[in-house]
Amino acid sequence: MPRGKDERTLKMVENYVEHWRNGKTPREIAKIYNVSYSCVYDHLGEIAKKSGYTRKQLLQCPHSEHHMSGIRVTTGEVEKVNAEGFEKQLAIVGDEIKTLKGTVDQAIQNGKDFEIVFEE
Repeated sequence: MPRGKDERTLKMVENYVEHWRNGKTPREIAKIYNVSYSCVYDHLGEIAKKSGYTRKQLLQCPHSEHHMSGIRVTTGEVEKVNAEGFEKQLAIVGDEIKTLKGTVDQAIQNGKDFEIVFEE
């Protein structure tokens, strides 16, 4: 249970979600406010309650999967997409999804067990 808060802790609690949304990890946020990671962790319940996020969400960095560290990778010339061909393929996939949904709905209605196998 968190004890009384000093000024640094109050500021951290107040600004945690903003830093978190900008991709900062809980440890980085702790460093910004010169507080311990355990201080941040102890206050996550309060921060979650105020923000509408869960403690689990606030422990994970929301943008960590998208960071490329400024590195741009090129693999050669980019293949051009034929818009008409793409639309046709998209329509085919849409039809296949409708068919699959119908099959699953029917199996559920009939109380049957079923297995879906995806082919490459």
